[in-house]
Amino acid sequence: MATVAYRPELENPSREGSITFSVMDKESFKMTSVGLEPGVNRKVDDKAWELVKATESVKALMKIGAIDELMAKTADADAESADVTGDPELQDVLGLSVTDAFKVIEASFNEAFLGRWKVAEGRSTVINKINQRLRNLKAGVG
Repeated sequence: MATVAYRPELENPSREGSITFSVMDKESFKMTSVGLEPGVNRKVDDKAWELVKATESVKALMKIGAIDELMAKTADADAESADVTGDPELQDVLGLSVTDAFKVIEASFNEAFLGRWKVAEGRSTVINKINQRLRNLKAGVG
């Protein structure tokens, strides 16, 4: 499953809601749709995403940074040592590289999730970025 970040505020004009892309699968002649909510979208169907990201509209949004395909998580000692049993969202993010973790943090609007991540995270740079994002969210910025 793909993880895709959607930041509608980067579009011109900016939007506030979700966006859905539909494309016909040339092999099966069936319509395939991918809906993205603002923030991080986990578990986007890989086959559908591959079809949709080949469209010109998605390419244009990726070019300006409004849509960002996040890399798959890598095995990481911090992720294995943290107690994240029963929290699949944390399992998904704790193994990300710092660069990808920053992208997820910047695209996240869920303060509760960021708070749980901060407690489980072991890297100070990621914790600092989470703290900065939480301050921005509380101030109504971003």
